[in-house]
Amino acid sequence: MDNKITVEHHPDQTKYVLLDGDQQIGELDYVVLKDQVKNFFHTEVNPEYAGQGLGKLLVKQALDDAKNDQIKIQPSCPFVHAFVQKNPGYESLVR
Repeated sequence: MDNKITVEHHPDQTKYVLLDGDQQIGELDYVVLKDQVKNFFHTEVNPEYAGQGLGKLLVKQALDDAKNDQIKIQPSCPFVHAFVQKNPGYESLVR
């Protein structure tokens, strides 16, 4: 690992990507529903990066963006749903 783990939002592709340097190692996909609600439906991190908390990093960035943009979310992805339940500061985002 290059120790340059970053998260980028690609709104034109409706996803957040997790990068190790310039290599994509994960993503969080969403669709925008009516009233600008974001339905986060799929989170994935490459297996060789599992167990490092990178999925949490990815979800946290997406939820922080939603909070900053004052929009609601629908956590259809089980990983996102569990993250919200374990981090009560994000419960107010759920539609």
